[in-house]
Amino acid sequence: MPSTPEVIAAFLEPRLPFARNYHGLGCWHSLPTTTPGDLAQRFEADADFEMLRFDRFLASPDGELLARAVELLAPPLYQDDAELVLEALQIAAQEKTRRERLVGTALVGGLALLLFIATRSTTAT
Repeated sequence: MPSTPEVIAAFLEPRLPFARNYHGLGCWHSLPTTTPGDLAQRFEADADFEMLRFDRFLASPDGELLARAVELLAPPLYQDDAELVLEALQIAAQEKTRRERLVGTALVGGLALLLFIATRSTTAT
């Protein structure tokens, strides 16, 4: 089952460069100079990112789901930062989905090969 926007937002909140300033002020800080690709790599390198579920096996990550998660955290005045985070999250989610599909394909191929070998050895004896 795909993660909810709230679950994705909980992952993002402590990792966002414009996250809350916890000095009691509730301030927000703009993103330092970064690219969506750099931020996506940081998300992908995080072990907790692997726990998020973005899609079904053959579907691509749901852009609306990701946008709602970012909207839960980003204040309206930081729309540019929110768009950068959303783009980074989409890149990371698509890469994660691609890796999961490759693993799934490899598993299916491996099982098919094992079945082929098993049937060949059974018929050969």
